[in-house]
Amino acid sequence: MSEQQIEIVRTFEFPVDVLFAAFTDGELLEAWLAEEAEVDPRVGGHFRFVSTGDNEMPGDHICSGVYQVFEPAQRIVQSWVYEGSMTAERLETQISIDFRAIDAGTSELTFREAGALLVDPEENALAVAAWENAFDNLEEAVDELYAAE
Repeated sequence: MSEQQIEIVRTFEFPVDVLFAAFTDGELLEAWLAEEAEVDPRVGGHFRFVSTGDNEMPGDHICSGVYQVFEPAQRIVQSWVYEGSMTAERLETQISIDFRAIDAGTSELTFREAGALLVDPEENALAVAAWENAFDNLEEAVDELYAAE
């Protein structure tokens, strides 16, 4: 089976260093992506995220991986392994995230996820929807963080 890729390009109204931190700081990750986040953000470092499901997706959802490229405020490439209640098998994809400053207060994210799982059009659409929802949560979490300061 060949691999397929999704790509999402999105603009955020906050600086690129804040956007990058949202993907590398455990506390920020817990504000938008997972209930528990353990990160060692460096090449060869590991991460592990745990979330508890809801009525639509019950059970624990565990994602882990290894950082393969780590260029602060520029680029992250990492493996992404899902092990949880949604499947009996371990699912692995590759994620690359490029960060670009548009100006001092605006940044752009180019997110790509690739893997054999994404060949299925339904899985591909689900992945896009899930990441778009996660990025909505990211935006809300950062907005709330800065509103509190």
